[in-house]
Amino acid sequence: MAERYLKSEPYAWPYNGDLRPENTALVNKDHYGTEQVLMRSGTDWTILHDGFYAESMLDVAAPQALRTGRWVSAAGEGRVSFVDRLDCVRAAVEALTGTGHENRVYEVTGEELWSFREVCELVSELAGTPIEWVPVTDEGLYAHFDALGVPREPLTEFNVGGYIFCSDDMVSFEHEMRRGRYEITAKHIRQLTGRPPRTFRELAADRRGLYLKVAAEAAG
Repeated sequence: MAERYLKSEPYAWPYNGDLRPENTALVNKDHYGTEQVLMRSGTDWTILHDGFYAESMLDVAAPQALRTGRWVSAAGEGRVSFVDRLDCVRAAVEALTGTGHENRVYEVTGEELWSFREVCELVSELAGTPIEWVPVTDEGLYAHFDALGVPREPLTEFNVGGYIFCSDDMVSFEHEMRRGRYEITAKHIRQLTGRPPRTFRELAADRRGLYLKVAAEAAG
């Protein structure tokens, strides 16, 4: 596990942390290029590395799994740190309005790691209904999203059952998650905001009523 803590000195260019050019995830390739432009710009910059938004998993993937009784994933036993979007907002406000944040990189993450299999088990527990964990290859995950009608490329705006992400994005992320690329936690949220981030279990528990409703509807 790579664990990042707030440093007393700014990161030096070139920053070679989590967004490495050899990481093939679509989202990382995009953000890596943006970071290089910022760091070479000659002006002050502050970079916030938001973790995996918990809402994407809890409000989209979890209800879909409850409707079908299956959680399909190519992430293996790779783990990721989930973060509440509201905690990201609080951290960004401090970075924008506070002082001493010039030329720094912050890891805006939760403080614990979860595998998708563990998330599947938690949602099943909260809903009181079994969800089958279905590990697949990258090709199998593409086939899963194809069957849902999710486009492979980000060619247009869309929303397929809550999925607003193309499958190239999701499959490439799970591919790199399986390789351990996202096993990163930090205490930067509490250091920036003065309070710890909400835990993934807390965020999931907030949705227990939704999960019970979805499970009941799926059961007929």
